[in-house]
Amino acid sequence: MNTDHPWELETKVTTQDKNSLVLVIQLCLSFLILRPGIHNGIPHFDLSLAEVYADRAVQPLFAGVWKHSLNVRWMLSTINFFKYHLKFEGEGLLAHLYYDLEPDQLPQSWVGKLKDETLQIGGNWKVAYSK
Repeated sequence: MNTDHPWELETKVTTQDKNSLVLVIQLCLSFLILRPGIHNGIPHFDLSLAEVYADRAVQPLFAGVWKHSLNVRWMLSTINFFKYHLKFEGEGLLAHLYYDLEPDQLPQSWVGKLKDETLQIGGNWKVAYSK
């Protein structure tokens, strides 16, 4: 998730790019760095902030003619942005609430097979303003 790379704000890295596999793997394992006990710093929050709030014409979530490719770089920057707000005690806006979550309420890996159907969303949602 290290954003210390000489990319310009306009640079998109999508799942269709030849060298994006390591970024896709980082994205799949991002739940691990969001665990409260893992402290690995917040690299370049300022760059992540700029990308997260960039115009969708500059950094869209979906790319390609048919919007079939994910913008992995933007997604990793978004995770880095929220990692700051969730884990950086003292300045992170949500850290005091995040550390109060039960272990089963923390980000987790996907378990099970994807299904080609619409599933019901559970009735219990936890949001930052719930306390």
